[in-house]
Amino acid sequence: MKVVATASGTVPNPLFVGAVVEGDALDPNIPAVLTASSAQFSILPRMGLAPGSYTGRVMLLACADSACKQTLGGTPLPVSYRVTVRPAFKVSPQSVRQRATGGQASSATVQVQLPAGVDSFTVSPPQDAPWLELGTPSAGGQPLVFKSWRSGTYATQLEIRAGDKTAYVAVNYTVEMPPGGERELAAQPATMSFVSTEGAGSPPQTLTLVLPSWDASEPVPTVDYASDGSNAWLSFRRTAAGLELTADAGNLAAGAYGATVVITPRLPAQPVRVPVSLTVGPGLLAIPAASMLVDAQTTADLKPLLVAVQVAGGAAQRFTASADASWLRVLTPTGVTGDTLGLGLDQAAVAELPNFASYTTEVTVRSVLSNVTPISFTVSLDKRLPEVHGVGPYVAISGQTQRVHVRGRGFSPAGDPVSRLSIGSLSLSNVERISDSEMVATVTPSSAGPQAVRFANALNLDQGGVALQVLAPQNYGYAAVPTDGAKRSLVYDAPRQAAYAVNVGKESLNRFRYADGRWTLDATSVPSILDAGLSPDGSSLVVTATPGRLHLVDPDTLATTFTLNHAAGFARNLTYVSFGITPTNEGRSWLPSGSDWNELVYFDHRLRSIEARPSQPDLLTSFYGGPWTAGSRDGQRMAVVQSASISPTPPMLIWDSRQGRLLTNPAGLTFSYDIHLSDDGSRVILDGWEVRDGDFGLVGRVPPSAVTGYITLVGLMSPDGRRAYVLGYPEAGLGTQPTTQVPRVFVFDTSAPNTASSQLMLVGSFDLQHWPTCRASAYDCSWRARSAISPDGATLFFAGDAHFVVAPVPQPLRTVSVLLKPVPRSGLTMQRWLPLGR
Repeated sequence: MKVVATASGTVPNPLFVGAVVEGDALDPNIPAVLTASSAQFSILPRMGLAPGSYTGRVMLLACADSACKQTLGGTPLPVSYRVTVRPAFKVSPQSVRQRATGGQASSATVQVQLPAGVDSFTVSPPQDAPWLELGTPSAGGQPLVFKSWRSGTYATQLEIRAGDKTAYVAVNYTVEMPPGGERELAAQPATMSFVSTEGAGSPPQTLTLVLPSWDASEPVPTVDYASDGSNAWLSFRRTAAGLELTADAGNLAAGAYGATVVITPRLPAQPVRVPVSLTVGPGLLAIPAASMLVDAQTTADLKPLLVAVQVAGGAAQRFTASADASWLRVLTPTGVTGDTLGLGLDQAAVAELPNFASYTTEVTVRSVLSNVTPISFTVSLDKRLPEVHGVGPYVAISGQTQRVHVRGRGFSPAGDPVSRLSIGSLSLSNVERISDSEMVATVTPSSAGPQAVRFANALNLDQGGVALQVLAPQNYGYAAVPTDGAKRSLVYDAPRQAAYAVNVGKESLNRFRYADGRWTLDATSVPSILDAGLSPDGSSLVVTATPGRLHLVDPDTLATTFTLNHAAGFARNLTYVSFGITPTNEGRSWLPSGSDWNELVYFDHRLRSIEARPSQPDLLTSFYGGPWTAGSRDGQRMAVVQSASISPTPPMLIWDSRQGRLLTNPAGLTFSYDIHLSDDGSRVILDGWEVRDGDFGLVGRVPPSAVTGYITLVGLMSPDGRRAYVLGYPEAGLGTQPTTQVPRVFVFDTSAPNTASSQLMLVGSFDLQHWPTCRASAYDCSWRARSAISPDGATLFFAGDAHFVVAPVPQPLRTVSVLLKPVPRSGLTMQRWLPLGR
């Protein structure tokens, strides 16, 4: 405050003024400003006064001397005062420095004096100092709690507000390393894996926790689940060692699941994350694949297939089962795990399935628990019911005993094959099962008509069959049909009473048909025709042409029903030598394939494709310019001539359908231009002069004396192998001059080997009235007629470039009851004409 004192009158000079302060509330230093008639005193309160009210006086002096021994103007003048000190905002200390050892906590207090009119203060918690905790403020100030912390030096600043006043306090915290060093929060193991099954739990596992050295407070565990839609499968509880974790797959489907256990301690320790995986396997144990077989022995009361349904873990569950395929019946569509599931066959559905094939279906087992994954297992069915594909020969003659080969598959499982095989209404004898694909039986049909060949199965399912054509003996009269053009092969078709000749000269297939007591000729053009032969069952003609065309031709209409192009081509072999395309009873027609060095292949009639013969690495073949083949009528045996164009000449091979392989003949035979076998292959005549048995033992040769004056080129065996028919041309008739001489057929007994002389016994002979071929020797004339014999052995057929000749065998010459007379040997040399070239 300011106090002004004035004076009147004369003021001495010099004039001294002063003031005396009574009490401690005022600043003793009181400045004064003098004028001519006044003095102004500035009175201030003492600095640092505590809040409160102070009173007192100030004595003002005017003096004539500096020691104020002589006062003037009635001084001292008293001036009373009152000093009121209101509270001010005050914080102390201005900075806090705290020290501690890791693992220990400490505290301090910041004093806060509130300003007048303010009854509280606030301290903003520092965001950068998790190690510092603010206690509850009180009248005494703000308590500070220094947490147990990781060693280091830390600093922050506190902001304290009271009303509109703000103060700042610097805080420094130094934590020293504890004895033995520090340790962080740790968990062992670092990862955890659980394995369970649907609907079941898994044994608990312990997660050991090591707390940090500076904080023994309880960390907070939580579980974060992977983003796969699963949760609540992992639980934990606190133990002395750490955490005990338990995984429960009660509501989980099979699969892999993930979660993370997060152990969150107080700062400054960092959270520890422990990945946890759960692999949930199927709740139902896998069922191995099962198989079922339907074969000849399978019966309608087939025992069911039983499979066990097991739960992988946990309590038993109810289940349902279903199959995808109609042929499999689920006999127990519902059950409880631990039971067996019964499976059976639906006979009607099985009957509709193609035979000799495998089928697979899935059986699915489902638990009634929605989270349990269904399991599936496969059931395979092999349908192997016996079936008949062919019979050889496919023609039998009523009144004659015939041994027939039944070919097919699935014969082996039949316990009693004799009772399963049937050939129409015929009585069977000497029934023998050769293999899974071959049966042999002897029949003696009493009347003509087709006989169904079948092999029954225990289920009585019809697998079809083939027909054995039983024909009455066919008694033809002698006939000759003029025909020109070189003939390559001749095939006789007994059921249709027709013969087919490959006319390479006219590039056509000639057909000679018998009807109304006479033979007629018609033909169909086949450009570049090579050869022809009947299919193994006689239903089609197989016709080949260069370079590699194969046709199936309807024998009744001569219309082509199927064509196949063989890229490797078909070999021509010798131009005018062939015995026709040879069928065998496995359903094959054999063909030469190539252009020079060839191969023997076959057309599979069931597959309708060209197939390579079975591999025989140990067999050396030399099919140069060949092969050509001739087979037995029962389709069981085939002679294979490799070549006539290379030296040394390779041996003749034999195909045995029973063995399914080519064999080298044991007699050292090489090639022949003319080969004919009996029905069962037990006899074979080579080039019209040598007969051998089924083991290639010599039966006998044509004695030269028996055919004096004739050249023999063509030979035929009777169906039963007891007769050999040899066509001879008179030597005198082979010139260009007219002649009345005609060809002659010599008949020889071949019922038994002639071990004494190795010569065949002549039974008799008969003449033809026409020459099948031309008589003159010319480039375009082949003397070697192509020949065939009827299945009843009663008729011979010859075809050449002049005539198709039908020659009935006189009845006395057909049987062995004819008196056989040995033919005297003579010094004549047998003449054989072998055409050279191709």
